[in-house]
Amino acid sequence: MKQRDPARVIRLTDTHEEMLKATPLLRCYRAMAQSLRPNGRSLAESEFAEAYSLYKAAIAQGNAPRSAIGEWFVLVGEAFPALPIDEVESIIRRIIAGELTSHEYEQLAELHYRRGSSRSVDFLKRAIELASADDTERKAQLMFRVGSVHQAYGQYQEAVDLYEQIRTIWPDHAATLNNLAFIYAANMGQAAKAEPIAGRALELAPGNDNG
Repeated sequence: MKQRDPARVIRLTDTHEEMLKATPLLRCYRAMAQSLRPNGRSLAESEFAEAYSLYKAAIAQGNAPRSAIGEWFVLVGEAFPALPIDEVESIIRRIIAGELTSHEYEQLAELHYRRGSSRSVDFLKRAIELASADDTERKAQLMFRVGSVHQAYGQYQEAVDLYEQIRTIWPDHAATLNNLAFIYAANMGQAAKAEPIAGRALELAPGNDNG
């Protein structure tokens, strides 16, 4: 979100106090405006803390899914683009002031990944550890993200190990099959092993009536 006139945004939100108290996204926009003002970082952090409380309340009351907290993480990251990612993480941890949830670790991982930090893998693994034991689909999706990061960094064996684990709990996850087939064929020289996996991925592709 670009704020060309942060003072105007703050004035506008001042005139909608009740809405500001009830709308976490609006509170985030105000925080972003504060972050653009001279010496506005501490005020921005305070506003983001208020927004975080609003998001958590909405989630607890069933008015928003747990994944909604991702919006907050994205906007915190956008508010401090010049800060090193470790410093942005420190701001987030100060605001949360406790152990992060699985969804929060997932979003922290995404922030690190966008900034090119390899620590994203560690946070995704922590998200997997904290995920609900019976939510196998979400765990598989998180594992896929870890595998994708390993693949992007050229750590092909680590990626393959994870993709093969995913196949045991979600055999027809097309993206996993596609990535696995690609690594076997293009990076490991195992075309024969890749062929049936690629074939199944093709069957599962959207628009294929044979799947």
